This record gives sequence, structure tokens and C-alpha cells, in this order.
Amino acid sequence: MSASTPLERGLKALTEKDSGLFIPKKLEVVKYGSLSLNAYPEVDHNSPAAERVFALMINKQAAESQYCDPASVIDFYASRVGLESHARVAVAQWTSRLKEKWADPANLTVLSYHSANGNAIADAIDPATGVLREITDGAAGTRRPAGVRLALVRCTISYDDLHYANDPTTLNAEYFIPLPVGTITFNNALGVATNRVTCTINGDPFALTKEQFKTQVLDPVGVSGPVKLKAADVGVTDCSFDEQTKAKEINNRIIGLGSESIFRKLREQLAPTFSSTPHSTVEKITMSFGEGGNKVDLTVLEYHRALMRGSQTFLEDPQWPFNLAAHFANNLTPAIKAKFQNKTKHHLTFTDLSRDAQLRAIDTYLGIAIEMEKEVNSVKVLVRDAMSDTHNFCAQLMTHLGVPLNPSINPSETDTSTFLSAAEETLRRYAKDDAGNKHKYEEVSKVVREILCWGCMGKHRWRDPHTKEIICPNKDKPGVMERAKGKHKEYVDSLKERRNGWIAKKKVKFSDLPANQKEKARAMILKEASTIVSANAINPNTEGSGVSYPTYSYSATNGNVPPLPVQIDNKLPHITITLGKLDLSIE
Repeated sequence: MSASTPLERGLKALTEKDSGLFIPKKLEVVKYGSLSLNAYPEVDHNSPAAERVFALMINKQAAESQYCDPASVIDFYASRVGLESHARVAVAQWTSRLKEKWADPANLTVLSYHSANGNAIADAIDPATGVLREITDGAAGTRRPAGVRLALVRCTISYDDLHYANDPTTLNAEYFIPLPVGTITFNNALGVATNRVTCTINGDPFALTKEQFKTQVLDPVGVSGPVKLKAADVGVTDCSFDEQTKAKEINNRIIGLGSESIFRKLREQLAPTFSSTPHSTVEKITMSFGEGGNKVDLTVLEYHRALMRGSQTFLEDPQWPFNLAAHFANNLTPAIKAKFQNKTKHHLTFTDLSRDAQLRAIDTYLGIAIEMEKEVNSVKVLVRDAMSDTHNFCAQLMTHLGVPLNPSINPSETDTSTFLSAAEETLRRYAKDDAGNKHKYEEVSKVVREILCWGCMGKHRWRDPHTKEIICPNKDKPGVMERAKGKHKEYVDSLKERRNGWIAKKKVKFSDLPANQKEKARAMILKEASTIVSANAINPNTEGSGVSYPTYSYSATNGNVPPLPVQIDNKLPHITITLGKLDLSIE
């Protein structure tokens, strides 16, 4: 389907990769899980760079406004611009570090030790060393207590190298790590052998290497990730472990920490050289855009609507990063802008970037621009009517070759266009060069005036115009010839009707005129007859040989000369021929 409105034609024209201009499209409601989001329509690599970046920002805002988790936000806006795989890679760069660091003692700090029911064990850490007490004989408070089952740790992971500005970016996550337990025997303060269930690792388990920690701690307890404690079931004293919930919580924190860096990385994938400022997309929106035959002028209202759509990324901010009001005024079409500047020059000195001031200024400028647009359009109508009244036709925009301005055929000619009359157009249409070749326009006109068969509607004639031979290749198909002959009859009948109408208009009998018109006609004829005098013919041969012609002359002193039936252009050459002389002897 071909684009019909200026806005649609403009959007079609601006899908070139090297074009930065675009007109924001209307948002659409999109289902994402159980949510309904106001999203920007999907774009691809053929869309203008500014539009691709704008779609990314709008869809990011749409997901964030519904309080989606960071992972869902990235997944949504990436899927709307075709960057799902790039988003997964970018997210994995951040989340993979948790898998590498969560069980590495070098990144862990022990906060406390706990029993199986989740209660903290106060004397599990030796204050002198700051680590878990050793398994030794002795009184309580000097040896490892019973019931050491869990360690609450803090994991510290640095993301400085992944941050878009290389700023210090550190994650601190707290979670539990189960410890291997068993029954150990020791002598108490009285020397009596005592059995206790507690952590069985000799020494500080977090002094092990990463590989030792895996084989001596993780593998025996069978965990593969950070643990969150779940409340014990009824009748059970020990807590249960939840690895998936805790890992998801930490990953969401990580993705939130890296969301801006991930967003910037995806934006670079969409448009590597495009500016990263929030208003960069709005700067690409103008009232007049496109090139050559694809050049389109929006109406003032369409232009205003496009700018307001483009400003959605910062519309609610109390202080705007961009002077949108001045941009609106400076990017009107030249004709409207000239009248706008004659009306007001306020935009030249307006610098207040507060949201309220900008919106007030834009509303004021919009009213003035609409008024100026009406004036420009009224002038166009006056010019068109004047041309129509003077020449009995409406001139069309032509190129310097005399070809109607049709961008789809001759886009390169638009810079040297001019107005040609109907007569000039006809002369150029049938003109030939010095070698007798047909003018370029004759070939172009074949494309413009496409011929369709009246029978099968194919791109050919239904019969030869000279020999009257049927040449339609589908003439033998049922209904084709009947349809063609019917169309031909309609065409002939319409010609007859038009011809009869012309003849009827030309033949006006005196007897058919109304009484007042008859009186005017009689008065005109009598008045002209009173001014006509007879004149003898001039004999060019002084000897009397030759032919004489009777002629009539109008009196030069009579100011009531009837008007000529045609308009005389005083710029055209004139020829004066003496046809006779006034004979004063005739009464």
C-alpha cells in the first residue's frame, strides 16, 4: 500500500540508513506477561538511527513505569528492537561473576555462624583470632561450640571494568553457606569425654583455597549457590535451604547495578555513532525533512505532535536538558518561519529550561505558528486562483527539461524546477533533438500515463488503435472481450455526450434569448452600425490594373469599440496592415 498522507510519505522516505531524521510513531499497547505496556512500535536495522535509539528509550521507560524487575526491563526493550541476543550476552557479563565469586573465600567475609534452626551462635568466633574456634578439649568458651551448621557471609564483587564510565562499582551480597557437620568427641573441663554435633572441618573453613573449599565444604553439603533460609515446617526444628530464590535476588541486584551500562551498550549496537544525550533524538525532528522528491512538509500540528512524542524521555523532568521551544521555532518550514519571526523574536532570547516555562513557550509558539501557516496557505490559494483565472489552467511544477516533477521518475531534476504553461508543456512533449530523436519526456510520459487493458486490466492495450485488431493476450478467456467492449462503448458514449454538450453550448439562437438580452443585442448592433462607414477599395496599380476589394474601417474617434473575442498580450509581436481609407464624401 502506498503512503497517502504527508506523515506516512515522510516515514517511508526516512527509512534510509544514512538518514538521521524521523517522525516518532504513535505508541501501541503491548502485552508482556500479565502487563499491558505502552510501547513504541518495533523497529529494525532499516529504521533511522535516531528512531532506533528513541524506541529503545521509550520502551525502557514503559517497562520501568510498571515496576518490572531489571532483568524484565532489559528483556522487554531489547526484544522490541531486535537485540535479544545482544542483551543476553551483556547481562551474562555481569551475572557470571556471581557464579565465579560466591564460593571463593578470597571474596568472602564471615559475619556470624548459626545453628540449623537459624539462630546465631555467639561464642563460635574466637575474639582473639576473629575466626571459627578450633576443635579442642577444654571448657565451653574455649573450644568450638556445638551446633555450628551455617555461616553467614558477605560477598564483595567489583564491576569497575564493566561500568560505562569505569566508575567504582561494587556489589555486596549477604547469604548463608551450609557447612559439613558431624559428631566429634572432646574432653570437657572435668576431663570427661563428650560428644557434640558441629562443623567437622579443622581450623577456619574460609582460610581454604577456592578448590579446597569446593571439595571440603560445598560438595559434602551439596549446594551450588548462595542459600536463603526458609522457615521450618510444622514439627521440624531445622530450617530448609532455598538456593534459587537467593540467587535470583542477587542477580536482580547485579542487573540493576549494571542496567545503565547494559542500556548504553545496546544503544551503541543500534547506532554506534549516535549521540548519547537524552535530547539527541529530538534534535532530529524537523517540520521539513527528506531530500529531492521525498521532501515532505508536515503541518504545524503534526510537527508539534512529533516533537512532544520525541520529548517523552525527559518530559516529566523538572529541568529539561534541551531548549525544545527554541527548536520548535527554529525548525519550521522557511515560509512559516519567516512570518513567525516577523511576528515574534521571543525564541531568540528564551533560555529558561524549566519544564513549566518550556511548556508555556511551546503553547504560545504553537498558536503563532498555526496562524502563520494559515496565512501562507491562503497566499497559495490566491496565487493558484489567479493563475487559473488568467490562463484558464493551473500550472504544474516542471523540471528544466519540461518534465512534470515526478520524484519517482526523475528525482535528480528537482533542484532546477520552474513553472511551464500548458502550451509549453505540449511543445516540449513532442519536441525532438537535432538528430530527430524523441524527447526524453515522451519516454517518461509512457510511464506516467500507464495504459491498462479494458478486458483483463493488464498493462497493455486491448486492441491496436490503428488496425483495430484485438491484441489482448487474454482475449480468449471468458468475460474478457465482453468487458472490453462494454468499456469501449461507455467511452464512445461519453465522447458523444461531451461533443453534443459543446455543440449545444455554441449554438444559441436569437429567438431563444430572454427579452432583456434581445434588447441589449439590438442596441449593440444599431450602435455599431452607426459607426460603420463605407470605403472605396485602394487600387495598388496606378494604371488601373489589378483587383479592388471593398473594406470597412472603424472610426478612430469612437470610444465604444466592441471588445475583441480574445485576450491580446502586448508582449507578442503585432503586424499592422493598411486595408482601406476613410471616405469623407459618403454621408
